[in-house]
Amino acid sequence: MTPPSGQQPVVAQVAQVAQVASSGARRLAAMASRSAIFALAASASSPLRRPPGGHASTVNAYDGAMHERIRSARTEGLEPEDLAEIKALLDTAFAGRWDEHDWQHCLGGDHLLWVEGGRLVGQAAVVPRILRTGGRSWRTGYVEAVAVSPNAQGRGVGRELMLAAHEVIAAGYELGGLCAGERAARLYTRLGWRRWAGPTLVDSPQGTVATPEEDGNVYVLPPAEIDLSLPIACDWRDGDVW
Repeated sequence: MTPPSGQQPVVAQVAQVAQVASSGARRLAAMASRSAIFALAASASSPLRRPPGGHASTVNAYDGAMHERIRSARTEGLEPEDLAEIKALLDTAFAGRWDEHDWQHCLGGDHLLWVEGGRLVGQAAVVPRILRTGGRSWRTGYVEAVAVSPNAQGRGVGRELMLAAHEVIAAGYELGGLCAGERAARLYTRLGWRRWAGPTLVDSPQGTVATPEEDGNVYVLPPAEIDLSLPIACDWRDGDVW
């Protein structure tokens, strides 16, 4: 049967609808793929797990509105332009105190990214390391490169990024670790981090070597059984070992 003048056959109409649907599906898939880079670190309605050792009084649930701005991505899941944006933020935040070794130290793990209006304003990284103390090795989520854009500071962004880091550590590691100066450490101790009281060392290619310059600067989220007065050694890496 010939359709009236100006109308397409039914088969052609169905094919056109299918083509439009397929095109829409492709666009949605592309959007989903891009969004997956910044998937939520945890559901907005879920409280944070306690960190190892369970400092319940100092570790709080996310503020809902703030939490929704935090996205999580593995290094290998980020696009080159995403990594460039992270590096630009870190270059600004750590101007004059940041080098290629520091950049490499924050890769290879989880990035917690604070995004506002499609723009990155804060980031923290949790990377896998091995810390050795008390006669055993601990699988450690080591926090690196916590940074907030200057125009977003003073609003609790750093705190929320650290709480997100707690979530990553609790889910995948035995111990949390970081190295920080006195000023930054004030935030971390308020959130349950403990200053390591014993001497620090590094398992270098030449053997285990003391790192007295870092004594008092190492902090951990410890399980209850760990003795903070013992020596603690980190695995080797180029640049600042802690």
